[in-house]
Amino acid sequence: MNRSDLMEQFGLSVNQASADLNHYIGQAPDNMIYANSAQTYVRGFDYAAQVLKTDASRYLAQLRSLADGVMDSDDAWITELPAYDAAPTPTRSVNPVTLRSAVGGSQCHLSRLRHAWQRG
Repeated sequence: MNRSDLMEQFGLSVNQASADLNHYIGQAPDNMIYANSAQTYVRGFDYAAQVLKTDASRYLAQLRSLADGVMDSDDAWITELPAYDAAPTPTRSVNPVTLRSAVGGSQCHLSRLRHAWQRG
């Protein structure tokens, strides 16, 4: 990553991109190291997320939003989308009584399994 990446991704000026990059490096100096040969910053060996905390559910929810067309890829914080596929979200309404029965039945089954497992 370099200054021009920040400028392109966030629409920043040269000065703002430099200031933001220097601020981040000041906050987390071990997260990025400068690769002279590539003339760019690369992830450091001791990288620890500072801005976005690792959260699988947020990542998967964003992929789902992209798959369903709820979100445009330009609005996603995932910069490099992996190849993915998703089961379509039902477009018909779900009867609340049917849903309650299905969830209740699943919970009852799990409860029986836990009880059987605890008995050994």
